[in-house]
Amino acid sequence: MRAWRWSLLVIALMGMASPAALAVTVLPGEGVSFAQVDFFVAGGAYPDSRTGKVEVDVAALQAATGVASGYLNVLTDLGWVVENLPVLPGFTYPSISTHFYLAETSGLVDSLVTLVDFAPDPVVSFTGTAETTYSVGDIVHAVGGYLESGGAGEPDPPTPGVVTFEEGGLITYCCQPGHVVVETADCQCAPEAVASSFDWLRTTHGIPIPDPHVMGLDGDGSLVGALEDSMGRWYADRRNGDGVDGEEVLTGKLKYLAGVPITNLVLKHNAAREDDTSVPEGDFEQSGLTSERDTRSQFEFLYEQICDGEDVELGYIGSDGGHFVEVVCVGKILGVPFIAHVSDQNQESDTDGTSGVQFDLMHDTDGDGRLNLGGSSNGADIELIVSESPGGPSLIRETTWGTIKALYR
Repeated sequence: MRAWRWSLLVIALMGMASPAALAVTVLPGEGVSFAQVDFFVAGGAYPDSRTGKVEVDVAALQAATGVASGYLNVLTDLGWVVENLPVLPGFTYPSISTHFYLAETSGLVDSLVTLVDFAPDPVVSFTGTAETTYSVGDIVHAVGGYLESGGAGEPDPPTPGVVTFEEGGLITYCCQPGHVVVETADCQCAPEAVASSFDWLRTTHGIPIPDPHVMGLDGDGSLVGALEDSMGRWYADRRNGDGVDGEEVLTGKLKYLAGVPITNLVLKHNAAREDDTSVPEGDFEQSGLTSERDTRSQFEFLYEQICDGEDVELGYIGSDGGHFVEVVCVGKILGVPFIAHVSDQNQESDTDGTSGVQFDLMHDTDGDGRLNLGGSSNGADIELIVSESPGGPSLIRETTWGTIKALYR
């Protein structure tokens, strides 16, 4: 029998009150699945890690709960480990996932006792009784290819409770549909993120990108192959290659566009610090094109670019290495910034699929001026954000309410 949990929500939206919001306890087989992460990263191989991954099959969850859009929360004996994972109104992607704190020590975990709720509205706290047993599968996480580091041991799982949701805090977001990634070679994430961006500009805005967006390597006629050539990325084969740094990303992107030629895009980048050694200070010039350096906060830049219909790629770096992704959503949930992004999360395989959308709450955890990705296993810092746009009106701007007075369970 389904368990129904009542929550009281009082909101202010254009002077009108909302009816009480009904939270549904999600049972196994109703669109939510769990897996234990096997890491294959710059620092080494770490099977049966302390990190888990929760994935939402959006259509299955909607059908099982009768809730079209809302927020998923997960409670275990380690605390509120998945916080307000959103399925936003009009979300067009089939799945969304995030990493979470699965276990205190590494070793095989095949089941998890938990409480999983899906409700129309986010919460500032989440309590209850974890009593439903879910099976835990196994998933490979193998990413890398940007500002490589490593050697720090097994990546740490996300720490619950790092962010503080604000009662009455802002809820606002923008999402872009239609971003597609392809199977990515070892350390090929940056060329693929830019290739995916260019493909989106072609299908959404009609930008005449000539090369096909298919799995590939340098010299085979693929878009990703052409971009890794312009970035100067070395590889021996699909399972053995080097990454690139920020300067090489910008160089490759501008060289490719100049060679097509496409000269009417608005190009921008936001580097973490003015003294960031991977990207020269000021505007970046290459092959007669210029990427303008933006010095605003990372969230301000991200939010404006996505909401204004610009295409955005993002590079982050953590203890287990760096990765480049394509951003599809950005916003705030009860005052806490978040992004959602796409990439191939298993670069050790060309047949396992590229995974769905990855969700990350963001917070400057270490006070260094860079946002940390809360759904990433290593508390990764955002280092470089790049964007390109043909200009024109905004594509999507979705804003729900700005004031939430109280939410009780």
